[in-house]
Amino acid sequence: EEQKKEIKYISRLIQYPEGSNIEFKQTFSRCIFQKEHKIALVHTVLKNVCGFLNTRGGDLVIGVNDKTREIVGIDFDFYTTDEEYIRKVSTAISNAFKIQTQHLVNTKIVTVDNKKVCWINVQPGDEPAYLAHKDWNTSKNLPPDNEVYFERQNDEAVPLQISEAIKSINRNWPNFFNKD
Repeated sequence: EEQKKEIKYISRLIQYPEGSNIEFKQTFSRCIFQKEHKIALVHTVLKNVCGFLNTRGGDLVIGVNDKTREIVGIDFDFYTTDEEYIRKVSTAISNAFKIQTQHLVNTKIVTVDNKKVCWINVQPGDEPAYLAHKDWNTSKNLPPDNEVYFERQNDEAVPLQISEAIKSINRNWPNFFNKD
């Protein structure tokens, strides 16, 4: 019964365009053109999770072409087993944030139209989330612990400058800077 609800929910999601709380990705880490692992692809998933945490939450579905919204599945994406894939995605997410995200981010494999997709449901954060993606930072010659505050705006995760991040934090967590 729960599985049917999930399939119905994801099938409905796919009918909508990407927006402030919906994002589609074809793969998590494997480039569809060069067929190799790409840090930039993982980074794109992580920054969208960060944006969802810092706004109203949202759903990210891996295994869906974001242009056509065709379900392509995750088999192409260095996929071996459901558990291994979930662990790979969940570990990347938990390692990228200093705050605890386990209670806010739920990752599942769901079969829709005979193809497996990875559904990441993100709840709004209890506090601001800053993305520190070590592999990405190293590839860009940044300090490994360099943190970026992303906010979801329309259909993308946008990095904010300090002054804008402070405004966003005040808007989403009004008492954050007034803690004792």
